[in-house]
Amino acid sequence: MGFSWFPFGKAPFSSAGNPTPKNPNRKLLVPHPLLFGGHRLAKENTKGGMPGMKKGKLVSCLAFAVVFMFSAALLVWAAQQAPDEITIKPALWPTLTKAAVVFSHKKHAQDYKVACNQCHHIYKDGKNTWKEGDAVEKCDKCHTEATVQGEVKLPPDQKKLNLKLAFHNNCMTNCHKKLKAEKPDSKAPTTCAGCHPGAKE
Repeated sequence: MGFSWFPFGKAPFSSAGNPTPKNPNRKLLVPHPLLFGGHRLAKENTKGGMPGMKKGKLVSCLAFAVVFMFSAALLVWAAQQAPDEITIKPALWPTLTKAAVVFSHKKHAQDYKVACNQCHHIYKDGKNTWKEGDAVEKCDKCHTEATVQGEVKLPPDQKKLNLKLAFHNNCMTNCHKKLKAEKPDSKAPTTCAGCHPGAKE
């Protein structure tokens, strides 16, 4: 094109876009791109200029946002993946009266096909509303009643919060014993020593 992007005058280039040999600093009367051609001329002269830079920045920002969201989702997913085995030693009980239970999450989930919401729960209006993908909390976050001897004599509202009853009711009463009644040859433990190594009956 024979026009420069610069506004009227002061462009160190000739109308052909090259330095003027005799006087490279002379002032030139250069038509503004919005004159004599309007938007078409302005578009041609800005090609590869600022709009291109803005587009590049936009693409970079979008790419960064996608990577950030993917990384955040990956971290959440990784945080929710349980280890194969979990040693149950709640902070609510600084000293255990029996050996800690080593729970095989992998076997229960993959081999025994125990549904996630059979253990994980959030009760609302008497119904378990927890679903896979929801946050997984430790049992003693909600079950904060620490009695381990005489827990069956607690008031009903305290029984619901008792951690020992939560473990035994969920694992023994509602799972192992039911399974044993349906399948007598099942190896699901129903005694203290079956879960707590070395425990006396």
